[in-house]
Amino acid sequence: MQAQYQQLMMQFQSHQHPQPYLPSKLPGPPQYHHSAYTQIPPQAVHQMYLPQNHQYVNTNLMYRQAPPYYRPTKSIPAQQRYHPTNVNQNTFVKHPTQPNEHWLYSFQQHELDQYLPNKHSNARSVDSVDDISSINLPRGKGGVSISWPSNISNLVKKLSDGNERIVAIEINTETKLCIISTYLPTHNPSVHSIDEYSDCLDILFNIIFKFSDTHKIVIAGDFNATLLASRSYNKHDEQFKKFILDLQLKYTIEKQSTFIHHNGNSQSQIDYILSTPSEILDQYKIHEIDPVNTSSHTCVSANIKINLQRENTIPPRSGKIIKKQWSNVDTQAYQHELSNLKADLTTSMSVEEKLQYVMKIN
Repeated sequence: MQAQYQQLMMQFQSHQHPQPYLPSKLPGPPQYHHSAYTQIPPQAVHQMYLPQNHQYVNTNLMYRQAPPYYRPTKSIPAQQRYHPTNVNQNTFVKHPTQPNEHWLYSFQQHELDQYLPNKHSNARSVDSVDDISSINLPRGKGGVSISWPSNISNLVKKLSDGNERIVAIEINTETKLCIISTYLPTHNPSVHSIDEYSDCLDILFNIIFKFSDTHKIVIAGDFNATLLASRSYNKHDEQFKKFILDLQLKYTIEKQSTFIHHNGNSQSQIDYILSTPSEILDQYKIHEIDPVNTSSHTCVSANIKINLQRENTIPPRSGKIIKKQWSNVDTQAYQHELSNLKADLTTSMSVEEKLQYVMKIN
């Protein structure tokens, strides 16, 4: 009996898909978040019946498969995949982006440069205010940042205003611009999240009030509240709407959701780009979710209408091109001068004297 059992187990295991070798401390293959999903080889095509919408969906299309009406129809550029709020500027070489919820600790913020080449960033992390011990460091969470093309860095100033959920920069254009990125607390009645939410709104209020007379202001991010119909269970919604009304912020409301829960059963619109005044933004858009997007949020974008004087990275040409006429050179005299130069350089001349001598020869 024992031998038959072992033989059956060996036959069963031989039909299982082999697990790839993974070094220790590295995560295993991605798992689907929906309880009905199972990990399957990417080359296999399986179908599952979802009773909530009475349609069949392919389960190998993405790591986090949503019901069909969430399906994307076009791709989002790679630099925009990881979080919703991306502020575009039509005169930038590449759009400045706001990769929120980057999950990086303060000592890891330099890794943004690896994924956003030719850009500079101003970032805040969950430990920017309260230090977290590097011993048994927990998984990262939260974090906000603003990235911009390096060729306009001479116009950009990092602002000290904000906290671990709010970061801001100033762009010194003809009319100064203040860009704020934020990731506000998630609604959680068990920890009285409305208190922390109100504190963050107070910080945003102070920044906007500080710069409102001298700057145009753009605020973008995950506000964890909606401007659509208020939800009775979520106190953040009313607080957020009152905040916008008090500051007379301008906004655009679309029909699409910007957040889709991993289980595919709920969705909401909680990511926005706000401004004062309204005419500074156009082409506001909520993008469709991309299959390779590992975030539960979509991208939100808009154009900022400002004129920039980019830093000139190429030195101006004088208009004169000097070339030596080697065909007319007296080679014997040239070799004689080189021999004298070599002999003089071996003497006890000072560095300044040697430099002057070389400049004279040339």
